[in-house]
Amino acid sequence: MGAAGRDLQRVATGGLFWVVVGQYASQAVSFATPFILAALLQPYDYGVFGLAYLVVALFGLVKGLGFGPALVYEHEDIEAAADTAFWILLAIAVFLFLAAFLSAPAAAAFFNTPDLVPIVRVLGLSFVLFALRVVHEALLMKEFRFRAIAWVAVVSVAGQSVVSVALAVLAMGAWSLLWGVMTSYTLLVVMYWVVSPYRPSFRFDRKVARRLLRFGLFGLMSDVLVFLVRGAPAVAVGRLLGATATGLYGFAFTLATVPESRVGFLVNQVAHPLFAKLQKDPVEVKRTYLLIARYLALVVLPLAAGIFFLLPSLLLALYGEKWSGSIEPIRGLALFGLIMGMAAPNRVLLYGIGHPGALLLADLAVAALLLPSVYFVTSSSGITGVALLMTAANVMGAVVSTWWIFSHLGVGIGEYLRRLWTPAAAVAVALGSLYAVRLGTGEGAADSVVGVFGLILVWGIAYSLSLLALDAQLRSFAVATLRHPRQTLVKAIIAVGRAN
Repeated sequence: MGAAGRDLQRVATGGLFWVVVGQYASQAVSFATPFILAALLQPYDYGVFGLAYLVVALFGLVKGLGFGPALVYEHEDIEAAADTAFWILLAIAVFLFLAAFLSAPAAAAFFNTPDLVPIVRVLGLSFVLFALRVVHEALLMKEFRFRAIAWVAVVSVAGQSVVSVALAVLAMGAWSLLWGVMTSYTLLVVMYWVVSPYRPSFRFDRKVARRLLRFGLFGLMSDVLVFLVRGAPAVAVGRLLGATATGLYGFAFTLATVPESRVGFLVNQVAHPLFAKLQKDPVEVKRTYLLIARYLALVVLPLAAGIFFLLPSLLLALYGEKWSGSIEPIRGLALFGLIMGMAAPNRVLLYGIGHPGALLLADLAVAALLLPSVYFVTSSSGITGVALLMTAANVMGAVVSTWWIFSHLGVGIGEYLRRLWTPAAAVAVALGSLYAVRLGTGEGAADSVVGVFGLILVWGIAYSLSLLALDAQLRSFAVATLRHPRQTLVKAIIAVGRAN
């Protein structure tokens, strides 16, 4: 590894430390929020907000134009690119807000849900809030200022949690979710403007705009396909089965895809600018990709298995039959969470090394399987069938993008799987321990909240002890981390990178 590569890994792993700190602080603040809201709200409330979010997301397909990744990738006139992007995105945001505001009644009629109208109109303001922060966020990522990004995330999540729960207690239904999200978006704008020195100037460079648009075009097309394959099932459920079924499906999707939406997102915050910096060095890109796979597997594998085997019992113990309609979809989506969590770096890697077109191929594969069949599957098999279809289609897309990366970087299948065997073996031991405990205590152990949390504790202890027993490097890392958390994290990841 060259000196530049070592410096980048050192900066990136230091950044990863702060992203992890920020993410865990955010999770500490917001961990209980979904479970509290699930107790206070009804599936219909989730469904109404989910449909409103879907309508706004449809207009929002062009809100970013792929400019965020383009700015991270940009290596020429950064200031001109930032100013040009800012004013283009702000103009688009105003137009999208007006479009969402005017189309709200038509959306409510389409889904036969009159409550959508005011929620869609308020949520449309999120376009303007997005435009006011996206350039600042991209520039902070480009500069590896992850400490600032981490604390911005903590503040926004805390604000959303407090507002959502407070308004849910006041029986404001779907509006509690709406105002929580709007609070989060507003805090993101305020905090990014506080921590970032960037202030837009009144200038517009056509040459720079064309360059950003060329790069962002593939990202935009990919975003459109991602929306179609993730939004089409929700549209079909909302249209055919109603807001309550949409709420059950959305609740299941949110919980089952945590390995992708939380863990993968955390890693990608650092991986995206890192791959962009390493784009000229395929050897370092490959090394970093395999290193990320190793550490992703340590969290994604046990988390996905826990979602499949333990989360349904927890929901039944907490809420009885209220959310029981989401249990089978959760099981159907657990494999989605596993595969997409492990494949999460694929998207930012391909962006970072300047090959966003490969994403388009993967997304086309997903769309080709899902779009022609989603309406039929929804009408014939309900939300469980939709969950299984989503899993099958997205696994296909992940296989396509992973195959492209393996071919381009020269990664062997065995080389990749060697990074996964230790956590996979530890998961197998944890499953055996869980089975033994349930045999000893009887099936009734999963009927109470205390019993389910006991099983979760057994799962966590068995996995952790097995992992430490199987991996000497992790044992020494665990001991050192207790003494010097940040320094040990940085040194250990760099050392593993050199060894691999």
